[in-house]
Amino acid sequence: MSSQSGSNSRRCRLGAALLFLFLTAGAEAGILAPSFEGTGFDGRPVKWEALRGRVILLAFSYSNCQVTCPIIMGRFLDVDETMNSPKDLLYAQISVDPEGDTQGNIRKYFKIYAIDPEEDKRWLFLYASRRVLEPVWKAYGITIEKKVWPIGYEMIFTPKVVAIDQRGVVRKEWEGFDFSEEEAVSTLKKLLEEKDK
Repeated sequence: MSSQSGSNSRRCRLGAALLFLFLTAGAEAGILAPSFEGTGFDGRPVKWEALRGRVILLAFSYSNCQVTCPIIMGRFLDVDETMNSPKDLLYAQISVDPEGDTQGNIRKYFKIYAIDPEEDKRWLFLYASRRVLEPVWKAYGITIEKKVWPIGYEMIFTPKVVAIDQRGVVRKEWEGFDFSEEEAVSTLKKLLEEKDK
């Protein structure tokens, strides 16, 4: 093969790779949020489809979390305050610790942040069996590892926050919990305005 044809071949492969990246750049945003049935803080079943019609800010979390989850909740509370607690915006968390996230632990978790989920039904924390949750974690690209210490344990998991529109479609993903409050507010306002049209 001549160097010219080798160069052309490399350019074609590079062009194809760039085209593929361009076409798939928004693949994460645009998928339908995976369906599942979880249990809420009050022990009642919650079907994910039943949440359609409202905008959702979603994170993955666990009730015994000491490090990352307070950052999530702090951000969520800041966003809610900035947006004046819109009634059609839900703040949902999905368990990454099916064994530890019990009804009692989730109630304590909300209490730490002075949230009464019975009074303000916009705050959700859904747990389920590992069998039910594993496909949901996989769909969002969440990996989980449990580290057991002499006292207690820690769940090491992929930090991700997701904005979902009223049709149940993922519109924006943030890698990491320290996401921009300004960007989140802008995204959520846009989604809520779409809902009102």
